[in-house]
Amino acid sequence: FETVIGFRMGRILGFVSLLATDDRDLRVATQLIAEQLATRIEGVVTGAIVPPDEVPPPALSAFSFTFEQSVMETFLVTVFPDFDPDDLGDDTTTTTGSTTTTSGDTTTTTIGADTTTTTTRIERRTSTGRVTATGTVVGDDLDCTVTFEVFGIQDPKSYVVAAGDTWLQDATTDGAYRAIEQDEAPAATDLIYCPGWDPAPSASGLDAFAVLGSGTLEDLDGITVERFDLGRDALVAIGYAPSVDVGPDLDRFIVWLNADPEEPWIVGLDLVLSGDTRQFERALGPGFTPDADIVMEFSLRLTNLEDPGLVVLPPTDIIEEG
Repeated sequence: FETVIGFRMGRILGFVSLLATDDRDLRVATQLIAEQLATRIEGVVTGAIVPPDEVPPPALSAFSFTFEQSVMETFLVTVFPDFDPDDLGDDTTTTTGSTTTTSGDTTTTTIGADTTTTTTRIERRTSTGRVTATGTVVGDDLDCTVTFEVFGIQDPKSYVVAAGDTWLQDATTDGAYRAIEQDEAPAATDLIYCPGWDPAPSASGLDAFAVLGSGTLEDLDGITVERFDLGRDALVAIGYAPSVDVGPDLDRFIVWLNADPEEPWIVGLDLVLSGDTRQFERALGPGFTPDADIVMEFSLRLTNLEDPGLVVLPPTDIIEEG
């Protein structure tokens, strides 16, 4: 007799099987083992569990960053040049013309509506959305400006996280800051871009693809780094393609690691994907313009690594609530 439990954690499948020589109920025991296996899988994926002979690198506790993510969609639209939205709801006026023909004692009059021809054309349009984030991280404290740009309109927001509190400066605060909850909108969705990529390679699953000693030595913004040009297998590992044969095309995937073996953080990243709506939606889900050609880009740069001069202070110009 066999009791089986299968489960999924992202792209990882877990499987537990217990065999018995009789029909005793082993569901609870199997469930407990499955829970322990899930905890161990999570620990390995996050880097909390490492082989005994490996010591995880220290977390990067102070740095400055610039992160940018953009999506450009190109698509076709039908344009009606004679269409005036102000005409909606107006009564339609039809003009008529007549033709009279006389033959002997018979006169025939033919009345018909005039014919109006409207010409349409197909135009190629481009829509670009962009998020840019710049700032400083010092431990759990953060100073970050996030700018969202859609159709050329920019919406900047500045956040300060210090001593366990969070403040926001935006178009509604007239240059001052107001206290907000970090786990509520808009901070909960905006701060994921500060920065938009974790410096620890294990956090995104890139530690198996970017291994110090196997890259190319370069200088990146004054930092000695190793460069890694990654392929579609790495794209699958980070969840941006369901398989090496499905999803958007990979145009560029470069990762730069700090060359210090004691501090192998990601200090630079360039990722460019291209394809059509169907390719992107199969990889990342719905939300793209139908029948569009799409280019998605990510860029990350870190500087001032562990600079003791970096500091994040609470704002001084604060709007008091109530």
